Amino acid sequence: MDEVILRKIKRCFELSKSSNEHEAALAIKQMQALMQKHGVNEKHIKAADVCEVSYELKVQKPAQWVLLLHSAIGQALDCMSVISHCKYFNSDLVFIGVGSGPEIANYAFEVLFRKLKQNRAEYIENNLFRFKRANKTKLADAYCSGWVQNVYSKVKNLNPNLEIKEQIKAYQETKMDNFNPDGKFTGFQRFDSEDGRALSAMSDGYMESKDINIFAATEHKESLQIGERA
Repeated sequence: MDEVILRKIKRCFELSKSSNEHEAALAIKQMQALMQKHGVNEKHIKAADVCEVSYELKVQKPAQWVLLLHSAIGQALDCMSVISHCKYFNSDLVFIGVGSGPEIANYAFEVLFRKLKQNRAEYIENNLFRFKRANKTKLADAYCSGWVQNVYSKVKNLNPNLEIKEQIKAYQETKMDNFNPDGKFTGFQRFDSEDGRALSAMSDGYMESKDINIFAATEHKESLQIGERA
């Protein structure tokens, strides 16, 4: 879809809201003519402001807690979270949203992902040094799962922006031909959630992230953007 044409149609759409009846009627007529000529429908217009921002992982199939963190941030910031297996050995975590939303969400993910990896390494060093490597990985994953669950619990009941949700849905339907929500990869869980040691590690992670705030992680990025616009 030609972005120039879409911008013209969107401009007409905005003018159609004018209090000047003649101007509004003319804008509607021009918009309808452009839409008919170029095969544009309402979904294309809704999807026009939607964009993507990706974060590259050095693994093709990440652990479940990585995807849960990405998803939690997406939900908090009105973005859709998807994973793209587009490379042989890597994968992309993608935020889909409107305006600067995906960029801010991606920044928050970078900040919190870095913090979680640091906490994970410290937990292994201080609490799991007696375990074999395989068990260290399992229990460290359980710790990370608890860490993310606490972060997620703080945002899961937030009211989503329904207008943005509709825009993202239109984007999926017009630009994401291969999108299959029922076939999304949900990540590997390498521990038994009913195992006592895993439950203890999850509890440790949950407590460790009690002071983590997704919105605090976005403040620096937002202030930079405000400075750029000033």
